[in-house]
Amino acid sequence: MIRARLGMDQQGAPLATPCGDQSSARLASLQGADLLLEVDAATTELPAGAAVMAQLLRLPVL
Repeated sequence: MIRARLGMDQQGAPLATPCGDQSSARLASLQGADLLLEVDAATTELPAGAAVMAQLLRLPVL
């Protein structure tokens, strides 16, 4: 799982941006997260525009 913020791209499509340090000891990044992105544990990077499943933690005001 990757903690991320939810926003919109220039066309108004949803856009997820990772929240800082993702280590398990850094819970501060969870405080600002809107989503948990579901990725394989072995994944080290995703190409821009990649589609992933996400669990919504809260709906941000956009």
